[in-house]
Amino acid sequence: MQFYRRKDGQSYLVLHSNEWNRLKRQPGPEKTLNEQQEYVKSLNEKSRAWTQTWPDHKHGVIANYEKKQQKLRETQLAIVNSEKQKQKFKKQSNIEAIKQARQRIFDESCYGRKLLSAFRESKTLEERDAQVQFLKKLKEEKVIETKKIKIPAFCSFDLDKYIEDEKKCRRATAIQMAQQNKEMQVKIIFN
Repeated sequence: MQFYRRKDGQSYLVLHSNEWNRLKRQPGPEKTLNEQQEYVKSLNEKSRAWTQTWPDHKHGVIANYEKKQQKLRETQLAIVNSEKQKQKFKKQSNIEAIKQARQRIFDESCYGRKLLSAFRESKTLEERDAQVQFLKKLKEEKVIETKKIKIPAFCSFDLDKYIEDEKKCRRATAIQMAQQNKEMQVKIIFN
């Protein structure tokens, strides 16, 4: 150990590296009793935690068993999920294959065209039947209306009354026909 003094009054202590290492290894100020107890407690907790992971300790055996069970559950869940995905994909692909086959048969064969033409023909026949029924009703109503019409007297007052009654009847039949047309259109659209 050597002391060096500078001209301005400051002094320096020069130590050999071995001496410096020895001084660094020396313990610092003594710890209080509480600090020592806390240190011992922390060491005990660390050792307990370590012993619980040892394979020959009861806690270690339990922990290892639980880990194995957890891994087994996870692998089983993964297998089940993969099987579900496979089944879902297989079902979806089967549905798509069936749709494609149906579409191909429908497009490439004459059965599809015949089916469409038969469908169109049945709809047109239904519409024609509805029109024929409507025309029959109109004719029947006209026949009934002509029977109701009385031969007017040649009195001018009676003629005016007759004309007004006829206008009212025509208006009522026009409203009735409009309602029937509307009902038929609704039936045709929704059928």
